[in-house]
Amino acid sequence: MKVMGETHEGICGAHQGGRKMCWLIRRYGHFWSSMMKDYIEYSKGCEACQRHGPIQQALSVPMNLVVKPWPFRGWAMSEDGQWMSLAKSI
Repeated sequence: MKVMGETHEGICGAHQGGRKMCWLIRRYGHFWSSMMKDYIEYSKGCEACQRHGPIQQALSVPMNLVVKPWPFRGWAMSEDGQWMSLAKSI
């Protein structure tokens, strides 16, 4: 639609996301039932937005937990309340 293109890429368009575009168009009196879905799909399909948008900073592999078999094996508390390491110094 011309309204979607002008709002997203036009002279005053700043390549906003779907929700912002929907809000702007509703503010000017336009409405249809699938408006939000249409705007989100339109903004996801914009090549410039995909090319210059934020990069997802997610790991490509799931994180693995490091579980110590005996969590307090390397530390002890003395009678006066001081923590001391049980690691042997070389």
